[in-house]
Amino acid sequence: MRGFLSAWGLLSTLLFCNPVWAHSSSNSFIEISQDTNGVSLRVDLPLRDLDLVFDLDLDGDGAVTWQEVRQQQPAIDRWLASGLLFTGDAAPCDLGPRDWAAARYGDEVYLSLMAALECQVAGPPAVITVRYQLFFDQDTLHRGLLKASLGDKNISAVFSPERPEQTIDPAKSGFFWVLSDYLIEGVWHIWIGADHILFLISLLIPCVYRRQASGSGGLRPVEKIRPALVNVLAVVTAFTLAHSVTLGLTVLEIVTPPEGIVEPVIAASVIVAALANLTRHLVHLRWQIALGFGLIHGFGFASVLSDLGLPREQLTAALLGFNVGVELGQLAIVCAFFPIAWALRRTTFYRWGVMVAGSISIAAVAAFWLVQRLMP
Repeated sequence: MRGFLSAWGLLSTLLFCNPVWAHSSSNSFIEISQDTNGVSLRVDLPLRDLDLVFDLDLDGDGAVTWQEVRQQQPAIDRWLASGLLFTGDAAPCDLGPRDWAAARYGDEVYLSLMAALECQVAGPPAVITVRYQLFFDQDTLHRGLLKASLGDKNISAVFSPERPEQTIDPAKSGFFWVLSDYLIEGVWHIWIGADHILFLISLLIPCVYRRQASGSGGLRPVEKIRPALVNVLAVVTAFTLAHSVTLGLTVLEIVTPPEGIVEPVIAASVIVAALANLTRHLVHLRWQIALGFGLIHGFGFASVLSDLGLPREQLTAALLGFNVGVELGQLAIVCAFFPIAWALRRTTFYRWGVMVAGSISIAAVAAFWLVQRLMP
């Protein structure tokens, strides 16, 4: 019982204090276009994140108006100039006069800024380097999503606190460059997706147990490591196959799930996987649960790539790299969790503190997410 209470307290503290782990909380969009007239720029910034930086609601009425945003224009311009830097062919570039407008992506309202990129080189630059450092101080999960058209090349990239600088070079826009970029993003996405992680861990917790010979549905620790590894392999393989299918179908626009359905169902899948560990029969359906709900998780993984609006010629490399990255991130989680589960499988702490208290805690957190995601 002491182990039960200790694990409950630890898991509840860690999980309830970090609901933001469920997904990256926001994205900005940067578009660069080059033609014979020069280089143009469009930057779309999420208004709710701007409000964290500038406290846009000047009258405190709980709503941000366009007039309140425009009143902050000088401060926003200075902040943008310090956090979004460009060089063209190693020469500095400045932003020309900016046009402001409002834009909408899904349910989010954005401030859209458009300007010419004036580089101190003769003619349009062949290589453009972008350094993006906006919002990272407020949200380490924030991402800047870049799309660029230089000549006949379409290039995409992702800015993060770990990778704030990207070089747009048409000579480095081939298959393996895109593959490596999105492989890293795939690893990162699985690591920051607490709902995906908790779904997987919920299914792995019972993998070091087996059904009792009596057939009563009870569990006993496995004696040899091979059956446990087979259980793990079955879960991981089913989850991988399922989410790979729907990830590909969504990015290729063959299947488009209804907006607002995927995220609540992912939260519900975590609840099912966790509570199954407390039952006599569902606890033995680990790979089946992974396969069924893995299809829904694939739709969630696809959201990152869909947001980028990748050009067709880069879809294969981006999809492959992102999916491989997700699998590598998933493998790292399994490799970290399984040795601990194996070592503790005979202990009261694991049986009651992890299997029971841990599963209840995970289900409680997922229920909180579910309510959040169902709210307007």
